[in-house]
Amino acid sequence: MNGWERAEAVRLVIVTAAGGRCECRDRECGKVHGRKTGDGRCPVTDSVVAPLHTVPAVTGLDEHKAVRLAAEAMIAVCDACHGGRLAAERKQAAAAWEPP
Repeated sequence: MNGWERAEAVRLVIVTAAGGRCECRDRECGKVHGRKTGDGRCPVTDSVVAPLHTVPAVTGLDEHKAVRLAAEAMIAVCDACHGGRLAAERKQAAAAWEPP
């Protein structure tokens, strides 16, 4: 099994644990979720055309720490929610920055 196959196997474990659905909760990405489903989760599901991403459940980790996380510390999110979470993370970092 090569690196890509291992990465996909881990992604499938995380997506399966998520029920094949984006795990972004209401407003984590800046959007209101759960109106259709009633559970506060994004309704987007995993597909061949738009596969879910696996990202750290906790935002703000640098890339070197994030790649070493266990599957249990990861969540499955859709492309739009992933982008929203990254934008929110950048906004938090900018707000916390203090000039030298």
